[in-house]
Amino acid sequence: MIWLKVAMPISGIFTRKDFISVLLILAVVSVTINSCDENLPPYRDPSDLMEGKIEGQYVLIISDNSVKVFVTIRNVFDETLEGRAPLEGAVEIESLRDPRLRKSVQLRPSNLINARGYNGNLGVLTIDPGDSIRLGYSWNLIADNGTDLRSQFFRFTSDATCPGRLIANEETFILRGELKVFDRLPAVRCGPAPFTFCYVNKWVNPKDCPPILTDRSCEFR
Repeated sequence: MIWLKVAMPISGIFTRKDFISVLLILAVVSVTINSCDENLPPYRDPSDLMEGKIEGQYVLIISDNSVKVFVTIRNVFDETLEGRAPLEGAVEIESLRDPRLRKSVQLRPSNLINARGYNGNLGVLTIDPGDSIRLGYSWNLIADNGTDLRSQFFRFTSDATCPGRLIANEETFILRGELKVFDRLPAVRCGPAPFTFCYVNKWVNPKDCPPILTDRSCEFR
C-alpha cells in the first residue's frame, strides 16, 4: 500500500483550486499504481520454476532383473517455458548399509522416456504448466568400484515357496539426481530419496512357483 501525504494550505482551509489539484494528484498516483501492477508480475526465483523427483523400481521378468531409476521434472510455473534444452545431468545410487558401494551415471537426451514438447533435431524443449519430462536409467547392480552386488553384497535366504529361488535381505539405497533442463535456468536437483527392495536371484515361471510382485518382494522372505 502507498500512502500519499498532501500539504495543507497555511490557513488550514482548502480552496477549490487546492481541491482540484489533490484530485489530479490522486488520479495520477492511481494510474501509476495500476500500471505497475499490470507490467510487473510477482517475482519468481528461476530455481523455483521447475521441480524434480527421483524414484526407483525393481524389475524382475524373464528377460530383465535390474533396478530402474527415473527422474521426473515438472513445470510448476503458471506459464509455458521454452528454450534450448541440453537435458544433461547425473544420477547417483548409494547403498545405505555400505556407502562405499555406489553407482554414478551421466544423463543425456538418449535417456529420455517421455518429453512430448522436445524437438531433438533443434535441441529445444517446450513444456506447458503442469507438464513434465521423464528420463530413466537401468542399473545392472554393479557398483563403480566393480563390486557385483548380486554375488558380493546381498545376503540371501531360501524362498520356502520355490525351491532354488533365493531372496535377499531388505536393502535401502539413496537416490540423488540433477538435470540441466534449460540453458538459462539452474540445474534441477532431485532427492535424496530412499529406495528399498529385496533382490531375487532369478525369475521363475509362475506355473512352477508363486509369482513375485517386485514392489512387495520383501514379503516373500
